[in-house]
Amino acid sequence: MKRILIILSILISQLHSSSQENIFVIVDISKSVKQADLVSAKQALQDVLSGNILSNAYVDGGNLQDLLPFKLKMGDKISLVKFGDQQTTLAIQPSPIVIQNIPNDIFTLINGSFPTDPKDNNTYFRLAKAKIAEYANLNKIKEYKLYIVSDEIDDNFSGGKPNYSSQYIMELADGYNTTKNPVIESPRTVVKLKNSSTQGFKLNFFPKVDVSKYTPPGGGIVINDDSVIQIRITSYSQGTKIKPIKINGSNLNIGWSCTNCPQGAKFTLIVSGMSGNKYRPKIPIVSTQGYSLNNVPGGDYRISVSGQNFSSNSDTVYITVNSGGGTGWIIPVLLLLAAGIAGYWFWNKKRQKKLDEDKVNKQDDIFSPGGSQGSSNSSNSGYF
Repeated sequence: MKRILIILSILISQLHSSSQENIFVIVDISKSVKQADLVSAKQALQDVLSGNILSNAYVDGGNLQDLLPFKLKMGDKISLVKFGDQQTTLAIQPSPIVIQNIPNDIFTLINGSFPTDPKDNNTYFRLAKAKIAEYANLNKIKEYKLYIVSDEIDDNFSGGKPNYSSQYIMELADGYNTTKNPVIESPRTVVKLKNSSTQGFKLNFFPKVDVSKYTPPGGGIVINDDSVIQIRITSYSQGTKIKPIKINGSNLNIGWSCTNCPQGAKFTLIVSGMSGNKYRPKIPIVSTQGYSLNNVPGGDYRISVSGQNFSSNSDTVYITVNSGGGTGWIIPVLLLLAAGIAGYWFWNKKRQKKLDEDKVNKQDDIFSPGGSQGSSNSSNSGYF
């Protein structure tokens, strides 16, 4: 019986690892979206990804069980990007993180990446989906889950037709899900916010988008090497969550290696505080395999590196920063000791002066035990 249970656990483990998903979340920041809606959507998305009961939303045309397939699992890869006008949408470059800790990784993703400031004048909705499909094609991802936060309102683009800035961008957007480049978007589950506007602001969850027959018009980074791409952090590589590497000083030099990396590879580096430490520096996307941070406050940190414009693993290490440099405590202690010595010296000097004054006064007092009763002072000799 024990042997059967072991075999079953191995089979379940293998099934779990094979069911790891690629998930892309795109968030609409056009001005037709209200800021309060984005704030509510942020919480609703976190509830769905974590498998929690919805705190401020309800399922439109379904029930809560419909949301179970969209809960994240260990090993899932997820990225969150914003879209709106053409410039914002063209800047879409998914940076997937591998879910290793639930719910901490979800909390970090949502609070670090979910936008809540609608500021764009237009919504390039089709272009946003095409950018995700392009990324998937270039990184050999044949199917993925797509979560969309949007009011689904197409802006009129000040003339009723998008004004694309290049032929390639027009072909990318207009060529999405056509006869030549079909994209199969499976039926979606819709979560509608309770406090949504009359436009019907929603979260749309597509359980499967099949892009196996889709080919973008060209451009971007193409990965031709079928070898496994591996990113490894070389600095503080032995630091684990249970036993982090201790760093003396406030400067961090973070280096990593990338095996079988494509030409033009870019990386996303995330340094986030832990254990009550809320420090999280804003680090730009880097094309080098190294980055330095200065004046880092003391505390516990998690460091992760992942591919920004290509699909790969992510690597994570843990460190504890002692920004005092290990001996910084000596200076305040020495200052405190010096202040104590100086204070004692002045106090003792004042005390000694008072003692000396008391001694002189006692010598002049004829009635005191130490006074001059036997004095031969002539002014006292003939008094009686």
